[in-house]
Amino acid sequence: MIAEFFIPTKIVVGEGSIQKLGDIVRGFGTKVLVFGSPSERFRSILDTQLTHLGTPYYYFPVSGEPTVALIKEAVVYGAKNQVEVIVGIGGGSVLD
Repeated sequence: MIAEFFIPTKIVVGEGSIQKLGDIVRGFGTKVLVFGSPSERFRSILDTQLTHLGTPYYYFPVSGEPTVALIKEAVVYGAKNQVEVIVGIGGGSVLD
């Protein structure tokens, strides 16, 4: 039996890089799961970059080190919303 697993990845860093989010996401899919801080400080930018393009996104807050339980919760949340793209905004725990 042959199995294939392909995970396209793109990492963009630097000041103002979030302004390119809409263009980047469009190349990967149409429904987005965004991992970010609980403060939701990026929410208005997400609305501008994704919602106005007709790309629905679902926000999943991460605080502290992610646990196995949190990861399982995120998997269920992503599957329930049939997301095609995962985006991590921030650093540290969000990207873990």
